[in-house]
Amino acid sequence: MPKVELKPMPRLVVGFGALLWALLDCVSVVTGCPVCRTETGQKVRSAIFNGDFAANAVMTLLPFPVLIAVVVLIHFGPPRWRSARESDAARMTKP
Repeated sequence: MPKVELKPMPRLVVGFGALLWALLDCVSVVTGCPVCRTETGQKVRSAIFNGDFAANAVMTLLPFPVLIAVVVLIHFGPPRWRSARESDAARMTKP
């Protein structure tokens, strides 16, 4: 019998498999929620997914781009605007 050499799996495949396993493992917990099928659960669901859902979702997610912009600004520094004199000098030095 010929010797078969096994190649290691890429990290992406292993990571995807672990994520898939974790998500599938949580399905039983989610479907086993004792409150979701009660009257209270129905009221909570109808209060969350009402006509204002899109506006509430936007208002909830709005701080994230702002925080990311602040982190990028701190990491890379503020943009440096060139004056007209500097840009003319830069154009004249190029061949």
